[in-house]
This record gives sequence, C-alpha cells and structure tokens, in this order.
Amino acid sequence: MKNESNKLTVDSIEGKIDGLLLALKNKINKLKGLNFIETFPDNNINEINNILPQLKIDKDGFAGFDVEEVLSGFNLDPEFYKEDELSAIDKHFFESNENFNINEIITIMSTLKPADGIELEQLLNTSNNDENIPDQGKEMESGKIPEIIPDLSAVEKFKTKNATIIIDINNTKHSFEKVTFSLGGLFSSLFAKPGYNLNIRGDDILYGRKQFKIRSDGQDPTFLRIKLISDIRNRLGFPSVSASFVQLYINDGILYY
Repeated sequence: MKNESNKLTVDSIEGKIDGLLLALKNKINKLKGLNFIETFPDNNINEINNILPQLKIDKDGFAGFDVEEVLSGFNLDPEFYKEDELSAIDKHFFESNENFNINEIITIMSTLKPADGIELEQLLNTSNNDENIPDQGKEMESGKIPEIIPDLSAVEKFKTKNATIIIDINNTKHSFEKVTFSLGGLFSSLFAKPGYNLNIRGDDILYGRKQFKIRSDGQDPTFLRIKLISDIRNRLGFPSVSASFVQLYINDGILYY
C-alpha cells in the first residue's frame, strides 16, 4: 500500500517535473561536453558505441546525439507520474525516454575505466533526487558537489483567454483577436525575466504555427542553437518561426527580449 503522505499531489507535480527537467538538461549538457577518448583511454570509440549507441560518439570523441530530439523523448506529462510516490518519480522521469535512459547510460558508463585522476561520479554529478539532500554534508566532506533540484511548485501562475495581439514582422502586421496569454513554465522562472506563452485560438495561424514562446536568454545551449538558426534563416530571407530579439508590448508597456 502506498504512503499517501509521500505521494505527489497534482498541484506540486509540475514544479517537480520542471526541477527534474533542469537536472536532466544539466546531465545531457555534461554528456555532450565529455570527450570519451580522453575520459576512457582504455576503450576505443567502436567499443563505447557498441554499449552506448544512443550517444552516437564521433571520431573526435564527443557525443553526437541531438539534444532537442533527446529532450522531446522524456515524458513531461504530470498525469504520467500522478500515481508515483515522491521517492519514485525521479527514477521514472530519468527512465521515461526508452531510447535515452539516463540512469542506464550512467550505469553503463560506470563500468568503464576512466583515465587516472578522473572521478566519473563527480564529473557527471550523478545525484538525481531530493532524497539525497539530507546527505549533502557527507557529499561535501567527500569532495563531491551535490546537485540540488529547485522546488518551483510555489511560483505564481497567470493565464488569460481574453488577450488580443498585434504582431509586426518587417512592417507587416498580423492581428489576432482570440489569444490565450500566460506566464511561461516554471523552468523559465529561473531566468531574470519571466517567460510568456502565446496560443492563437480558432482557425488563425502565423507562419503555420499557433503557439509561441517568448523567453529571455538562458544558459541552455539549445537556446543558442535556436538563435543561430533564426539568424541564418533571416539572413537568407527565409520565413522563420524563431527570432533572436523581439520588442514585446503589454498594455503599451515595453519589454525587450
């Protein structure tokens, strides 16, 4: 029988997922930045690719998997975890992408012998969840830096379905009368400026899209790639659903992104 006091509530589960998503991106970025040739000199690239094919390690020793594709494979639906206990959701989240099971990847990597002076556990910071937080003192004593997943469940939310927007792109204006306007996800609340979501309702679309996100700069390299793609498309004169800079007016008040 499950302990109800340890069971996630619907109200807190989104904050939990956003915190885990932040930790997941941290792990994925570390995998992308790791040189497997230098880290595991006793194993050649073919051997590592045989046991970790999902990393797609190239001849230079770096993982070649697509970050956005990998992230999209993890289950962010709160309903998926609604019946989980607090102590189990971390494991289920990191294993929810069957093609990129983070826990399995780290377990397999732990069987490889790293180069002298490299501590793999510290390098990947493999602590996953809140249940490790009471042991932070021990972690600090052993020279490891504990990974803390922020609790974002108390972040204020805002959403209205009565918004209208006028979008000006290169002096061409597009007006939409049925728009849902809301504050961005809980992960966006970690940035200096709040994020915003726009959802065009009805049959109207803008460049084939109905949903748009406005976010301030983040340290996540996937945001940088989106900006680079946007700049390249704009330079070539192709329509793009991404922009590296926008002026946002809310009730005639201006915000820059």
